[in-house]
Amino acid sequence: MSDGILKDILALEQQIEAELGREQERAERWFANVCRAIDQELHAEQDATERATKQQSAAEIRCARQAAAQKLYQGRRRARRLIELPERTLLPFLAEPLQTVMTGRADDCPHGKG
Repeated sequence: MSDGILKDILALEQQIEAELGREQERAERWFANVCRAIDQELHAEQDATERATKQQSAAEIRCARQAAAQKLYQGRRRARRLIELPERTLLPFLAEPLQTVMTGRADDCPHGKG
């Protein structure tokens, strides 16, 4: 082979290697950008999920508090009604249990001990 052809082949090989180097760098930059974009998307999804979970938890807490407040209100209302019942209304319901307790016929230890 002549020196001219050999020099042309070496020059072409160097051009190819330089082009491969540039393509490698371009591919690495592209890959880094894709990784960054995926990472940002992942963080955004995680943040959205966390916000949604907090909102759902807050809503569930509000709902539970409302239900508890309603039960408390109803319990207090019922207690007030019971307190306001006249004695003549209560006596028929209490007569038998009171008589059992007063006469000592009540079995205060149903298990048989004591």
